Amino acid sequence: GIVRQLGAWVQAFNGRTVFGTFTLAAAAITTITEPSVKANSFINWTPLNAAAGTLEGSAKALYISSRVAGTNFTVATASGVAAAGTEQFSYSIQTPS
Repeated sequence: GIVRQLGAWVQAFNGRTVFGTFTLAAAAITTITEPSVKANSFINWTPLNAAAGTLEGSAKALYISSRVAGTNFTVATASGVAAAGTEQFSYSIQTPS
């Protein structure tokens, strides 16, 4: 049942969460150096200031445009328009085994 499935999910991700922060470049694409990222990593971010919150609620909302295992991940604005360069985010990365 659902309890067993949730238990398996918890085991798969247990101890495999990495945290960090980044500030967007004044560009449409920003690369975040993170050696813990893998091809199957789940990457989540949370706005840390009003500029980031406003960006996420707009046509410029971020998406993951690439992941390079062991090196970095790249986020881009959905509209292709440059961010202001002041938007700050925290992120977490979960990588299943």
